[in-house]
Amino acid sequence: MRGENEKKCLDMVINRANRIRYYGLAREDVDLIESMLNTAAPNPESSKFPDFLCANGIIEHFQITASERIVTSTSSKTIDRGSEQHKELAKHRKKTDALIEGFKEKMSGSPSFDEVKSVHSSFNQPQHSHANLIESFKTAWEKHIDSLHKYQGAKSPCVFLIEHSEYGLEMFEDVYGDLKESLRFDDLRKQQRFDFYRLSRDKKLLEYMYGFTDDVDIVIFSYLYGCEVIKLKNIPEILKRLPWDFRIEAKPQMFNIESVYGISARCDDE
Repeated sequence: MRGENEKKCLDMVINRANRIRYYGLAREDVDLIESMLNTAAPNPESSKFPDFLCANGIIEHFQITASERIVTSTSSKTIDRGSEQHKELAKHRKKTDALIEGFKEKMSGSPSFDEVKSVHSSFNQPQHSHANLIESFKTAWEKHIDSLHKYQGAKSPCVFLIEHSEYGLEMFEDVYGDLKESLRFDDLRKQQRFDFYRLSRDKKLLEYMYGFTDDVDIVIFSYLYGCEVIKLKNIPEILKRLPWDFRIEAKPQMFNIESVYGISARCDDE
């Protein structure tokens, strides 16, 4: 049902209050965001922009992906069918759920009292890239900016809630990338490294978002283990504090393996 993913992401942000990091926000901005999150109500017209109406603004949600997107072209139009990972993962989830249910039924019909039985399912994660993520981000962003421009209701302040639920990218600060010879600096400057993608360190997308300060006030970026809140008007102040670029690379291709084990237990007759 439309609206479930949006509400789930919003609730996740609210429940992660102690893991929210703020960039470029004053105290009154933080109070505003907290108020908007606590008063956000799903749009009664679930198919319309925005996703949430607040006592003092609007919140619009969208997802981005670093995996390859599936695009189908015809003579008349191009259809974006979403990320390869999300499509393949949905098929894998359906297949795995059916496998587990079949295993349970088999164990119920043919009990195994002396041997542990098991079933296994694996999923090969698609390859990720920063280029894919940028393309996904800009495509989704511009689509929602277009919806914002068409919206006739009160639209300020406007918050974009961006969800990235993948773990295929890692980041590290390129502190020593310009060295022309091998030199040691020991603990002079500790390099920042992140096991997951962080929008607050992506200078390319920060600069891109800064071009929309007349439209969007604040971005909430929700990733697997936390949230970042960025005030677009103050992105230049953020960039001043990022003297080096970050290298954003795909992690080694990963596999998901899911296993279910079972053994039957005898019930003594009373």
